[in-house]
Amino acid sequence: MRWAGPKGHLASGTMLGLYWDNPEVTPSDKCRIDACVSVPHGTSTEGKVGIQTISGGPYAVCHFEIETDSFQKAWEDAFAWLVHSGYECADKPCYERYHNTADEHPEGKWDFDICIPLKST
Repeated sequence: MRWAGPKGHLASGTMLGLYWDNPEVTPSDKCRIDACVSVPHGTSTEGKVGIQTISGGPYAVCHFEIETDSFQKAWEDAFAWLVHSGYECADKPCYERYHNTADEHPEGKWDFDICIPLKST
């Protein structure tokens, strides 16, 4: 945030939370999460900030508008859909794509998507 904000990326980019580990398998203190913001091609970084590309392919995109304390339930609902859909999760990170922050919503809700990578059929 300290890097992206002054450069205008928070106002113009999409905020993402990229999850590398499954909290049902990996202890919470070992789970790796990247806080991300989309930036224009060719953007250079410094310090601990880096550039990464989220790989393409099919994703299940589950949209939610929730209270701050409902994120875990949203993930449970997204994966319940996945289990019943017949699709399988690919070995790539899942991510959240935020359309707002709770401060920006008139009812204090988060408007976001959970994006689950799918194995190609």
